[in-house]
Amino acid sequence: MLTIGEIARLAGATVRAVRHYHAVGLLAEPERDANGYRRYGAVALVRLIRIRQLRDLGIPLSGIRIVIDTDESFAVTLADLDAELSDKIAELEQRRARIAALLGQRADPELPAPLADLMATVADRATASGSPVTRAESDREKEAILLVLALSPEILGDLTQVYRRLLGDAEVAARIAELDRRFADLAAEPADSPLIEELVDRIFADPYFVAELASTPPDQQVAELTLDMLREYLSSTYCPAQQRFVALVLARARAHLRHAGTHRT
Repeated sequence: MLTIGEIARLAGATVRAVRHYHAVGLLAEPERDANGYRRYGAVALVRLIRIRQLRDLGIPLSGIRIVIDTDESFAVTLADLDAELSDKIAELEQRRARIAALLGQRADPELPAPLADLMATVADRATASGSPVTRAESDREKEAILLVLALSPEILGDLTQVYRRLLGDAEVAARIAELDRRFADLAAEPADSPLIEELVDRIFADPYFVAELASTPPDQQVAELTLDMLREYLSSTYCPAQQRFVALVLARARAHLRHAGTHRT
């Protein structure tokens, strides 16, 4: 008679698998001997070998039970398995085709297509101008956009127009590049640096940025939630001086939105 470890080893299975087969009723659990150990005989070993071999073929446990315990033809079970595998192969081929198409694109597949194409072009121009966008910066921008679109999907069109304008106006692009550079320089500044408020003032004096505020959700409650979530996300990714800058920008944006909402009403 065999212990559970011995029968598992002889059948090419694991003790854990044997216990699972007991739990699902596929392999009968023997009585314990006087010492409290389960003991397995030849019938159990043969059944476990068959279970393991059928599992190696990819047959699910429900199918194994049918093959072993009913009169259904083994060929029928194999035909069902073959059909299932054929469907999976077709699905995998479709996924590979989509991946191949994405590999041939510059655009980020995680973003909506029109916006992703425009952002890729912006990144290409930045690289050509000698100011390439780092992977961290690209991921941060993408994740911020994903956050905004999750909260307010209706502003996708407005965001797309913002990037189109950025691409179509060289002067605006140059101003944005300069603001990006000055923001990056804040990493070397203390959190109380006067340069922070100077940069905030400069941004809100720029008509391009003020126009971007029109891309915020029309619902003020949603807009403020979006600003709160952006602040939480961006504050986790920047140094203290940049965090303070983000907080000031979003606070002023919130005030702008509230004023605009009051004016509309």
